[in-house]
Amino acid sequence: MGTPTPRRFRIYYGRDSDFATYEGDPYFAPPMDGQVIIQDNRTGAMSGKFGWYWKPDSGWHSCDEGGYRDYMFGFVGPKAFVFGREMERDQEFFDLVSHAKAEGLG
Repeated sequence: MGTPTPRRFRIYYGRDSDFATYEGDPYFAPPMDGQVIIQDNRTGAMSGKFGWYWKPDSGWHSCDEGGYRDYMFGFVGPKAFVFGREMERDQEFFDLVSHAKAEGLG
């Protein structure tokens, strides 16, 4: 199977904070209040109402509560999860997504 390709990412949280690949392993990302994730293996930005899980071979994936359970109880190996913050799809949300895309992965 080989070694997974490293994935670059940046997670945007509430209170104008973020966590990016250069700050550490995804397993050390703060687990609460995620708003948007961008990563190099996907175009655009992902937003999630429930959260995102990490898979070493494919990066971050958004999911609902059922997907969270599937990941926690079905995926073998170390786990990383960021709980999302439900946001209205209003101007504040679209401004955050635009900011994330413009700032990039750094």
